[in-house]
Amino acid sequence: MQGLKQHIFHYNRPQDSKVRLISAGICILIINLVGFLSGNYSINAVASLGVFTFLHYTPTEDDRIIKRLMFVGLILFISYVLGLLSTVYILMGPLIIGLIAFVSRLLFRLFKLDKPGDLFIILCVAAGASNPVQSEEVAQLSLYFFPVSPCLS
Repeated sequence: MQGLKQHIFHYNRPQDSKVRLISAGICILIINLVGFLSGNYSINAVASLGVFTFLHYTPTEDDRIIKRLMFVGLILFISYVLGLLSTVYILMGPLIIGLIAFVSRLLFRLFKLDKPGDLFIILCVAAGASNPVQSEEVAQLSLYFFPVSPCLS
């Protein structure tokens, strides 16, 4: 029992820069405040995924970082929009999430992308699928991926 308590309450020190961790925390705080003050809580889930994706990249990846960020950002955007579209028909949700999970796993293994991983893509499509919307609202809600979206709401 004592070993279980030590295992549960063990603190692993982060190997990352403290400035980077504090800046990510400030970003999450700003996102949560914008969502709270505007009364729109769906922006919190999507924007927090972006901050966690930022934390998974290390600053030493110089040669492929821009290509990887563009690729992962595009895949995150596509998966979120497909998640939003899956709420139009009630039976499409599990099918779209399963298809995105399979394709993202395949692409991340094919291009040897280890960070942030296909789990973030699956979480993003699930965040989109958790917002029941009409098909007319998909274009406006897809703008949550861009920095100007708090100004539009």
